[in-house]
Order: sequence, then structure tokens, then C-alpha cells
Amino acid sequence: MTKRNWIATCVAIFAAFLLTLSTISQAQTETYSNPYLDLATQPDGSELIEFMQAISGNNAIQSLNDAQSAADWIQPEAGTLSATRRYATTWLKTTLHNSSNQALIRWLAIEPWRLNKVQAYFVDPATGKTLHQTATGLDIPLQNRAVSNGKTIIPIRLNAGQAQQLFLKINSDNLPFISIESWEPVPYSERLTENRIFLAALFAGILTLLLVLAFQLNASLLVTGTWLLVAFIREAEKNGFFTNYLLPSLESYSVNLRVSAAMLSTQLFLATSVFVLGRNYQRGWRNYLIVTGVAAAAMACLTFIVDGSTIRKLGILC
Repeated sequence: MTKRNWIATCVAIFAAFLLTLSTISQAQTETYSNPYLDLATQPDGSELIEFMQAISGNNAIQSLNDAQSAADWIQPEAGTLSATRRYATTWLKTTLHNSSNQALIRWLAIEPWRLNKVQAYFVDPATGKTLHQTATGLDIPLQNRAVSNGKTIIPIRLNAGQAQQLFLKINSDNLPFISIESWEPVPYSERLTENRIFLAALFAGILTLLLVLAFQLNASLLVTGTWLLVAFIREAEKNGFFTNYLLPSLESYSVNLRVSAAMLSTQLFLATSVFVLGRNYQRGWRNYLIVTGVAAAAMACLTFIVDGSTIRKLGILC
């Protein structure tokens, strides 16, 4: 092979390499600019964030029109959607499609569930017109939500072969992460019910234990049992067990309950330690428990004055 042929061959190989890179880049650009999600092929519990684009932390974009015309959509990665201990607005978008030959109903389960407000806009991909919209989150009473099970759920209904563009507007005062899973309604409800039944049984067992300890007429055992009960309330309320399920009339006081339980459980841990170590007969330790008890009560009362973001900045609530 002559030198000229070698040069021609190398040029051809290099050109083919550049063409391949250009094709891949164009395909990725099209995917990122038009994220596409076929719900018919997604199993229950599948994570959908990878099929979406996001605008994170841009509080200037508040309307759907602004979001549709925005140019700074990005492919979300780990950490790019977090906005901890501050108010933030996050937008997500994707194109939903039903490739099956029958109507499809799915629930989009959004975590963490303690989001202030999530607005979902369903848009016709061809015309850009809003077909319908719905809202959920802590700012929306349970009875006004499309799915009133206490979780942050966006219901989806698509006819056979139908496609809709979805825009999600998420308002939060603390966003450590975002997870969006696709579920069929029945399996999700069964899973949620099983978890709540387990927590209810555990709660009943702790109450029974506390009652038994109360009849022992032993202050140390009673304080220990009370600490166990309050610690359970604190952990269970992280999933909204009390305010969204057992006592739905308290749905507006979820933050108050969690903070109060956190403060009280810490105080009761101190009291339990004092009793176990036999220091409860010493005046200094008794005065210490009184002072810390007053401080815990004051911190719990703060939840009725300041908002959730401020509480987290104070380190009271995670």
C-alpha cells in the first residue's frame, strides 16, 4: 500500500470516528431535550428520575409557561436536586407514553413525602396546551387530594398509545433528595397497608407494655416505658403514621408532633439514665431534669412560631 493510500485510509477512519461521535452526541441531545418514559414497560417500584429533566433551585421560574420556555433543563444526577434547609422550587419534566393496547393507570410515588406542595401539569405534546393539572403535598388537605392515603402521589391515566408531557413543580422547605417511583395502585396500597398494620401492631404492643409497667408502681420502669413510647412516635411519624393515618385530624401538626417527640424522647432518655444510675435521689440531678424539661418544652413550642426551614437550621429537626 502506497503512502497516499495510507493517508486516505487514515483520513477515512478518522472521519468515521468523528461521525460516530457526532451521532452519539446528537442522540444524547435529543434524549435530554425530549425525555421519554414508557410507563407500560416500567415494573412496580421502578425509579423514574433517570427519564426526566430538571431545573433545580431556580425560584424565578414559577409558572408553567416559564418552565416550558426555559432553556436550562439538565439531566439530574446524584446531589443536583437536593436543597436542604431552605425554600426551593424544583421542576421536572418528561413525556409519558403508553405503548400497550389498553388503558393504563399508574401512581407516581414521590419521596420524601413531606414536601410542601407538588403540582403536576399534563400537557399535549403536539399543541403545548394544558390538558389537566393536580396538586398534592402538605399544603393540600387530605380530602382535597386525588389520592388521599397521606403520601405524595400523582395519579396517571393514559389511553392505549397515548402520550402526554408531564411537568412537576415541587415546592419544599427541605429537599435532601427526590425519588419518583411508578406503581400500580393496588400493589402500592397493599404495601402501604401492610407497613401501617405492622406499625399499628407495634404501637399496640408498646402501649400494653407501658400499661404493665405502670402497674408495677416503679418510677424507673415507667419512665423507661414512656421513653420507648415517645421514641416510637418520633420514628413512626417520619412516615406520617400518626398525622396521615392513625389521627388524620392532626395532619396540619406533623412538624409539631415530630419536634415535640424528638425533644421529649431526648429528655426522657436523660431521665431514664438518671433513674438507672440511681441519681434521682440527688437534688442536683433532679434540678437538672427540671431545667432540661423546661428547655425541651420551649423548643417544642417554637414549632408553632417558626417554620420548618428555620427549625431545621436550628438543628432541631432533620
